[in-house]
Amino acid sequence: MNQRFKTILLLRRVFTLARQGAGLAASLVETFRDSGGREGDVARKILLGYPVPVALKEFAEGSSKELSMLAGLLANSPAASAQLIGRKGERLSIVLERWMKLNEARVMERRVMEMRSHMMSAVLGAVVAMLATLGPLVAGLNFFAPTTQLNGTALLLSSAAMVVVSTLSLGLFMSGRRFYVDILIAMAAFGLAVAVVSPLANVPTVNLWGIK
Repeated sequence: MNQRFKTILLLRRVFTLARQGAGLAASLVETFRDSGGREGDVARKILLGYPVPVALKEFAEGSSKELSMLAGLLANSPAASAQLIGRKGERLSIVLERWMKLNEARVMERRVMEMRSHMMSAVLGAVVAMLATLGPLVAGLNFFAPTTQLNGTALLLSSAAMVVVSTLSLGLFMSGRRFYVDILIAMAAFGLAVAVVSPLANVPTVNLWGIK
């Protein structure tokens, strides 16, 4: 559980205590007194006599829009309407919690898609490189026709271009703006496979057509 999500759950408890009749300051102290970090600082400031808006200033002006919304609701509420604010804030915190869970699920799904895309790009680059490197060797083992000499360099270059185009399409679909990572992974796998398999392509081939 990340810290922002944990803080939203703590703020929901603050609203729950306020709805049950506790004051805003007392609810904040009760909820945050055993916490560390910024939450603990809020409780200490209130115990030292700081008003609630001052104690919550760091949350209200922070980068998290969810925490700023909840902290602003607490900081700008009069003490006399603590129960009303508690009910509204509790409902709002539940909505924000659900929204954050959905957002985190989307982020995890996108990461899984990116990882799958990286793996597919690596496999694609390696397989195409092996086929392109061994192409001239396989072409020399022809039982039914005279041996045709293939240009290995041209075959590798055309195969590399095919890998780039294929991983570009794959990356745009599965990785979005990080499509270039798929291209780099595919080309790295392509180069590694060519380096490993190329000694096999230098094995002399036998012209089986000439054997009688």
